Amino acid sequence: ERDICRIPDLEYMELRIFSQNWESVFFQNWILQVILSELLDVPTTIETGVYGARLNLYDPDSPFDYGNNDDVEALAVAKNVG
Repeated sequence: ERDICRIPDLEYMELRIFSQNWESVFFQNWILQVILSELLDVPTTIETGVYGARLNLYDPDSPFDYGNNDDVEALAVAKNVG
């Protein structure tokens, strides 16, 4: 809108990274979010599985909200999709 963002080379609208409620996974997802966003220009968000819970590294409030730890269906879909 303001010509601030670069146009990505890859044609992804957004990539959502699922994070459960383990702190080690939070840090891994933040690293993945930085690599995808900064190096590959792929827009990413981190999903916690809980409505309203936020965990994105780039969120201005820097929340550290815990997500759901028993969403087995989401993990099974992710495994099947690849």
